[in-house]
Amino acid sequence: MMRRPFPMLIAVAALASIAPATAQTFGPINADLPAGGDAVTKPLGADERAMFSASAWTLSAWVEPRAIVRGTALVGGFGISRGGGRRFLALIDGRPALVTASAMVASASTLTSERWTHVAATFDGATARLFVDGRQVAQRRLDADIIPLVARLAPRGDGPVFAGRIAAFTLKAGATDPAIIHSEAVSRPDPALIAFSPGSPTWPVQVKQMYGQTEPQDAWTLPRSKAPFSRPASKPVVAGPALEKTGDASWDIAGWRLAEAPRVVASGAQISRAGFDVSRWYLATVPGTVLTTLVDRGVYPDPAYGLNNMAIPEVLAHQDYWYRSEFDAPVITADDRRVLTFKGVNYAAEVWLNGVLLGTMKGAFVRGRFDVTEKLVSGRNVVALKVSPPPHPGIAQEESLTAGNGDNGGMMMLDGPTFVATEGWDWIPSIRDRNTGLWQGVTLSATGAAVIGDAQVVTTLPRADNSVANVEIDVPVSNPSDQPVTAMIRAAFDDVSVEKQIALQAGQTATVKMTPADFPQLSITNPKLWWPNGYGDPALHVLKLGVTVGARTSDTKRICFGMRQVTYDISLMDEHGNLRRVGIDLSRARQLGQRIVDGTHGGIRRSRAAGRRVSCQVRCDRRR
Repeated sequence: MMRRPFPMLIAVAALASIAPATAQTFGPINADLPAGGDAVTKPLGADERAMFSASAWTLSAWVEPRAIVRGTALVGGFGISRGGGRRFLALIDGRPALVTASAMVASASTLTSERWTHVAATFDGATARLFVDGRQVAQRRLDADIIPLVARLAPRGDGPVFAGRIAAFTLKAGATDPAIIHSEAVSRPDPALIAFSPGSPTWPVQVKQMYGQTEPQDAWTLPRSKAPFSRPASKPVVAGPALEKTGDASWDIAGWRLAEAPRVVASGAQISRAGFDVSRWYLATVPGTVLTTLVDRGVYPDPAYGLNNMAIPEVLAHQDYWYRSEFDAPVITADDRRVLTFKGVNYAAEVWLNGVLLGTMKGAFVRGRFDVTEKLVSGRNVVALKVSPPPHPGIAQEESLTAGNGDNGGMMMLDGPTFVATEGWDWIPSIRDRNTGLWQGVTLSATGAAVIGDAQVVTTLPRADNSVANVEIDVPVSNPSDQPVTAMIRAAFDDVSVEKQIALQAGQTATVKMTPADFPQLSITNPKLWWPNGYGDPALHVLKLGVTVGARTSDTKRICFGMRQVTYDISLMDEHGNLRRVGIDLSRARQLGQRIVDGTHGGIRRSRAAGRRVSCQVRCDRRR
C-alpha cells in the first residue's frame, strides 16, 4: 500500500515537462555578455526538448547595455533568433522591445548605456504589454507560439549583438499584474552581489588529467601480425678517440660504456676509478637513449619496424643504468677553469668523476654544468653517471583496431619536463625505456676569468621591403673568479665586427648588449634572410663570440642564426569586451621592454578573467 503513490509521482513530473503549471517560473539567469564573446544558452526544462505552452506568460530582466547599437539586438529570450517560434526581449536602435515570430512591441524611448533598466513583457492570451522601469510603455495584440524551454541570451546572428549585463532574466507562466512589475522595478541590482555567467571564452581550471593505463592492457586488444618479430642486428661500432677536440678549449667526451644498474654491484666511487672492468658493458651510443644502444648492439630489434616494439620488455623503464667513459686530460693552462657539461640527461643522474660525487641533475631538458677545476687530474680520468628513468613511467599501451589510439600520456605528466609522449599518445605506442639515457652529448671546456653564457641574437626587419635587417646581440658574461675583472667582448659574423668592454665584480654575471643604436654596422643592408620552406633559401649566419681579459682569450663560442622577424595575429577582447584583431610582434615588444607573453601558472590562472583583461597586457599594433 505504501508503494503505489510512487509511479503516480513520476507521471505528474513527466506531464509537467510538457505542460507547465500555471505558477511555474524559469530563471532567474544572470549573464555578462561582451560584444566579442559568445551567447549564453541554458536549457531550463527537464531536457532540451521541453516546450513552454502556457497561454499567458511574463518575460522580464534587468538590462545594462554597454553601448547603444543601431538595428535589432536580441537581449534574451527563447526560440530561434531569426524566423520560427521565438520570444525575445530586444533593443531596437536602443529602444526596449518584445520581438516574437508574428510581431514586435517597442518603446518610443531609448535606453541609456551603462545604466540598469528593468524591462518586462506580459501576454494574457491576446494582448502583449511592454513595461520599462515598471511603467507600461506599449501594447499590441499578437499571436504567441509554443517555444522550447532553452534560454538564449545575446544570441548571435546576422544582425547587431547585444553587449552588456543581464540580471534576473525570468520567464513565468501567467501575465504578472502591473503593480507587481512596478514593485520589481524599484530596486536596481547590485552587481557586487551577483555571480554572472560569462559570455567570454575562458580556460576552465584543469582538475583532472589523463591517467593513462591504470591496469595492463587486455591481451585480446593487442595488435597481431602473421609476420614474426625482426631479428636483432648489431650495427658496426665506429672507433674514435675518447676525447675529441671541437674548439680552441673545448672537447667532446666519447667512448661511453653502458650497463644496467641491477647487474653492477660496485659503488659510484669504485666505478668512476681508472681500471674498473667494463669489458662486458655495452658500447654505448651517445647521444642516444638506452634503447638506442640496445638496438645498435643487437639486443633488441628496431622498434620502429612492424610490431617489434612488443618484443622489447617494459623493465627498461623500471631500472637505473650506469654510463662510464675514460679519457686522458688535455693540456690546459694552469689558471683556466675546467667545466664538465651534460647537455641532456633523461631523467635524473648522479655524476661522478675520479671517485668523487660531483652532484646530481634532474629533468630531461636541464643542462648539468660542473666545475671540475680541482677534480680533473693529469693523465687518466673517469666520468660515470647513474641515470634513472622518470619515476612515474605509467603502464605500457599498444595501439590497435580494437584498443584504439590510446590515451594522450598519463602518469609521466607528474615528471615533467620530460618526453611525456613516450608513455603512449594517440600517435605513438609506449617507448619501452621512456627515452632514458644520455640523449645529448657531454663536453669538457676550459675558460679563463670571464665566461660566455647563452648568447641571443634577435633580428628585426624595419622596412616593408625587407631591405634592412637590424641585428641585436645579447651576450651574458660571468666572472667565476674571486677577483674583479675587466673584459672585452667581441662579436663577428659575415663582414661585421663589434666589441664592447665590461667590468665584472667577483662572482658577477651581466649581459652585454650590442644594438644598431650603438653599432651602426649591425644594421645590415640587403641581408640574406632565413625563409621558411617553400619561400626561399633558409640562409644561416655564423656568429663568433670571444671574450678577452687583458691580452688573453678567456672564452669563445660559435652559434648559427637566421635573419628573420616572426609576427602573427590573434583575436582578443579589449577592456570594453569588443573583439579586436591583435598583431603580435615579440621583437618589437622586446625593443620596448614589455612582456606580452606569460606562460607561468600564475599567468594561466589570470586568463580566467582573460577575455578582456589579457588583451590589456598586449602592447602591440591593434587592427580593427
